[in-house]
Parts: sequence; C-alpha cells; structure tokens
Amino acid sequence: MELLIISKYGRYIRLPAHVFPTLDRNARGVSMIRLPADDEVLAIIPVAENEGGFLTILTKKGKGKKVDLMEFKTLNPDDNTDKIIEEGDEIATVSYF
Repeated sequence: MELLIISKYGRYIRLPAHVFPTLDRNARGVSMIRLPADDEVLAIIPVAENEGGFLTILTKKGKGKKVDLMEFKTLNPDDNTDKIIEEGDEIATVSYF
C-alpha cells in the first residue's frame, strides 16, 4: 500500500505506507511532506502498488485534467516533491477513480 499526498498548490509525494510510523495518540507526529508556510495538504489517497486508475484534478482557475496514477512516481520522504499544476493556481478538488 502507498499513500499519495497532494497539496493545494499541486505539490505531491507518493510514499510507501510503511514509512508512516505507529505512534502513541499523544505524540506530535512526524513531518511527511515539506510545504511552504502558505500551502497545506488537500488530499491523502491510498493506492495499492502497481494499481491502475486516474486522478481528476480541477483547479480554482477552472483548469481540469485527468492523470494516470502511474505518472506519480514513488518517492522517499527526503526527496523533493514534484508539482502537478501551474504556478499561481490552486487545486480545488481531486478525485480518484
């Protein structure tokens, strides 16, 4: 199992689920994706390894696209995140099918 984390400014990282540590409920948690102060996580999508499917992305400027899940490469948490939309735009919604 992998997790695809997507931010409102289109940054994403796809990680194996096992990198998320199991912590006590009082723990603060760990950083999984580096984001600028004005960005935030918009979606966390569970994906089976090598599973097919698509994401549909609609931005606040009205642009939409359908992207094959296989285009989202798996990264280590120490790698830089990639971006899936143009600078200056924000993701309004993401759907997985």
